[in-house]
Amino acid sequence: MLTRITHFLGHLPVKVLRGIARGSWFSLYPHSAYWRLGGNDPAVEAALLGHACHPGLVCWDLGAHSGIYAVGLARHVGPGGRVEAFEPDPVSFRRLSWHARLNRLPQLQLHPVAASATSGTARLYQYDGFGSTSSHLPFPGETLAKVPFREITTVALDAWVATGRIRSPHFIKIDVEGHAVPALQGMRQTLATAYPTILLGVHTQDELNGCRALLSELRYTFQPCSPASLVELETNPFGELLCLPPTAA
Repeated sequence: MLTRITHFLGHLPVKVLRGIARGSWFSLYPHSAYWRLGGNDPAVEAALLGHACHPGLVCWDLGAHSGIYAVGLARHVGPGGRVEAFEPDPVSFRRLSWHARLNRLPQLQLHPVAASATSGTARLYQYDGFGSTSSHLPFPGETLAKVPFREITTVALDAWVATGRIRSPHFIKIDVEGHAVPALQGMRQTLATAYPTILLGVHTQDELNGCRALLSELRYTFQPCSPASLVELETNPFGELLCLPPTAA
């Protein structure tokens, strides 16, 4: 009975009242009050509104989860733009797909894969159950012997750009639970030619250091999304970093 109720609430559409996706439809369960009432990080929303929410842009959303940012971006870029949303967690991807159908956004394209350094397969681990925000590929040195996992597909996005499957981006949001360095490695050629602005969610010191090193080679500069993000990144490597290409620096 509880499963049936949960399934019903998970497909009950409600309006998003605030934030980047304001006016779109989202499911009542789970996390509805957070998303629907504009509980997203204000600094992230400000960065998206300033750099990505413009008609005609091509945006990539790596780690789209349930799709609140992907849906919001798709509404802003309009039919002349494109949003490519990547989400390897199967439960989150089902919710993302539902929200895309609810909002009838043909410019929003969904991919149940993880961006990485190479194309192939990998294990996606989840301590809290699939569908939460902490699904992740292995961290260096992580002990995972008894942690639930799913086999997923990984993709080096340079290969998809080269074949024309996706277009080079103007903007990339990356929030992939510690896997940003391999994701960037797999799109290095695209970064070196398209020079998109990148909004980077940082989760570990290794991730922060590795991303800075790779992007610095491409002459990117960096600024925190907010004073709060700066404090977080100086004291604990968890926050949001805006990575600006040399043409915008």
